[in-house]
Amino acid sequence: MMYSMNQMIPSTQSARILLVTDRDTETVPSLKGIDGRAKVTRLTEETDLSSPEGFDCAIIALSGEGAHPASAISTIRKGLSPTCTVIAISSSNTTLTDVMDYKRAGADDVLADIITSEDLWQVIQRYIAQHHALVPVAPAPRKTGKVITITKSRGGIGATTVAVNLAHALVDTGKGGDAAPSVALVDLDLQFGAIASFYDQNASDTLFHLAMKGTMPDDRILDDWACEMSNGVTLFSAPEKMVPFESMDRSQTERLIELLKARFDYVIIDLPHLLVDWISPLLAQSDRLLLVTDTTVPSIRQARRLLDAYREDAMNLPVEIVVSQERKPFSLKRHHRAAARLLEMPLSHWLPPDSKAALEACDRGASLLSCAPRSGLCKSIRKIASSISTSLPAEHTAQTQSS
Repeated sequence: MMYSMNQMIPSTQSARILLVTDRDTETVPSLKGIDGRAKVTRLTEETDLSSPEGFDCAIIALSGEGAHPASAISTIRKGLSPTCTVIAISSSNTTLTDVMDYKRAGADDVLADIITSEDLWQVIQRYIAQHHALVPVAPAPRKTGKVITITKSRGGIGATTVAVNLAHALVDTGKGGDAAPSVALVDLDLQFGAIASFYDQNASDTLFHLAMKGTMPDDRILDDWACEMSNGVTLFSAPEKMVPFESMDRSQTERLIELLKARFDYVIIDLPHLLVDWISPLLAQSDRLLLVTDTTVPSIRQARRLLDAYREDAMNLPVEIVVSQERKPFSLKRHHRAAARLLEMPLSHWLPPDSKAALEACDRGASLLSCAPRSGLCKSIRKIASSISTSLPAEHTAQTQSS
C-alpha cells in the first residue's frame, strides 16, 4: 500500500502538547520557549486528558523530588489516547534504572534535559508523523519477506557462521536467471554479537541507541543502521557497546520485523543465546528456525529445553535441526537416533568439520562462497539455502522498487 503524507501531519505550531512539569521551563534547555512553539496545555487538576480534542504529545519533565516520575507517567499514560506520544525529560539525577522504569511505565521516549528545544521538536514531529492517520491513495505490491531465525544449543557451535554464509547463499540462489533475492542479515545479540567483526566492519551503534532510548524503529533508523555489503547482503550489526538485554521491548521488535519484511525477501536473524521477552515477536514471525547444535548429550538436552521454551510463545514454530561439526553418516548411529527421539524431529542438516575453510573466511572477512566454494562446509550451507528458497520462495516485488 502506498500513502500520501500531504497535509496529513500537523506542524509543531498546531500540535497539541500536554506539559507536565514542576521545573522552571526557562532553565531547562529542551523546554525553553515551549509556550511559543505549539499549543501547550499545562497539566492541572482541571485538565481533561480524555477530551475529544486530545493531545498529540505529552512531555513529562519532573524533578523527582516528590513522587517518583514513573508513577506520574503511568497515571498520565492511562488517561491519554493510545496515539498520544509520551516523552519523559530526564534530570541530572536520572539513572539508567530510572530510564527503564519510565519506559515500563509507558514513556515512548526518554530524552536528556540538556538537548536543545530544536532537537526536542524534531523528535515530537517524528512521533506525530508515525501516529497520525495516513490516507491510502493507491494499492501497490508489498513485499512479505521470509524470516529465518538462527539459534544455538551452546556457544562456539558455529551459529554465526551459518547465519553469515546462509545469507550469501540465499543471494546466490538468484543467479540462475531469476533476480537475486534481497537479504538482510540482522545481529540481535546485544552483548556478544560478532557479525560485524566477521566482516571486518565497524559495528553500528544504532541498535545501542534504539535499545537505551526505547525509540520505536522506523525507516529512517533502518537506513542509518544498514550497511550494504558488496555481495548483495545488507548487514544490521549488533552494537559495539554492550547493552542490557532487557533494554529492548517486544513492541520494538514487532515494529522492526515488520519494517524488515517489507524491505527484504529474506531476513536472517542471529538470536542471542538467552530468553528475553522481546524475542517472542521474532519467533511468532519466523518462517523457519534453524537450531544449530552438536549431538553430545548436554547439547541435545539444552536444545530440547530451548525448543520447549520457544514453543510456549510460538506453538507452531517450524524448526529444523542443523548438526554442526559432523559429517552426515550413511546411516544414523544409535546416539543420533536417540537425539532425534529426544528432540522429536529429524536431524535435517549436517555441517562437516572444516576449520581451515572457516578460518580462512573469517581472516579474509568474506563468505565461504567467495573464498572456499568447494569446501564441504560451503556445499552443506548451500543445500540449506536451496531448501529454504524452494520451500519459502522469495517475492521479487520490492516495495522500494514498486514505489
